[in-house]
Amino acid sequence: MSYYEIEKQMVYMPQDKYFSILVDELKVADYKGYYIATENGKKPEEQIKHEALIYDFLKGKYNLDHESFICDWVNFDFNQKEATINIWDLLYDYCFYYDYALLKDIRGDHQQMIDELNGDTSYHLPMGNIFALTVKAKYNYFNLKTAFKNSSQTNILINANKITRIVGRLVWFDIYYDNGSAIHCHDNISVRPF
Repeated sequence: MSYYEIEKQMVYMPQDKYFSILVDELKVADYKGYYIATENGKKPEEQIKHEALIYDFLKGKYNLDHESFICDWVNFDFNQKEATINIWDLLYDYCFYYDYALLKDIRGDHQQMIDELNGDTSYHLPMGNIFALTVKAKYNYFNLKTAFKNSSQTNILINANKITRIVGRLVWFDIYYDNGSAIHCHDNISVRPF
């Protein structure tokens, strides 16, 4: 789905929570479970309306109790299957928030067709189980020698099936793998053993 900013707190909204709030908490009757983008790429009116309802819902939770809002809505701890389901959306929102990384489909056309036929491509993993997190080098724009150069890039392979846990919040979180390594995502990205 997307993230919400409530009083300078970034709230990552997993799809299951998004659906649960709309259907169970807000009793939205016209929600179909999906949105179809309009021809010009703009969000459909019903999606804009639903996102405004969720924003108001979250704002109300924040106003009730700041500390439990942070524990319940800002922080997250996904294990196993939940981590696999949320990894692509979480990294997508992270890339959008920091604007120096992007997700890249590393499959060729042939592999994409095979994955689609085998059911390995899903709504949760539109680029398949293995994709790349491409990180662009940050340049100091006050230094005229590097300000207008093409940035160098590093690809980090993400294997959704090997992730055991994701813990943190949208602005900083750790992705743990079953081989003992972790990817730390903050205003910079680092890979390290844990």
